[in-house]
Amino acid sequence: MRAKLETAAGNPENLDRGAVIESSIGLVLVVADGAGGQSGGTAAAIMAVGSVRQEANELRDANACVTLLRDIDQPSAKTESRAKQHVPWPL
Repeated sequence: MRAKLETAAGNPENLDRGAVIESSIGLVLVVADGAGGQSGGTAAAIMAVGSVRQEANELRDANACVTLLRDIDQPSAKTESRAKQHVPWPL
């Protein structure tokens, strides 16, 4: 299965990213808003999807999901550096 992400706004430069991930616990759907108009929005969305992909097998309950979202939301030196360089995480 291949997921296709489209925006309702019809923006030709879609900064949003998403994925349907098959994991040991089932399917995990992730959608990351690229914060259109913001510098680094695409890189941030790519990193968010990459983080969920890396942790998908550990998302066994709501608490695990909340913890991952908090981790993604907290900037670190590594993620800020990658965002500034527009270096995508492996997807």
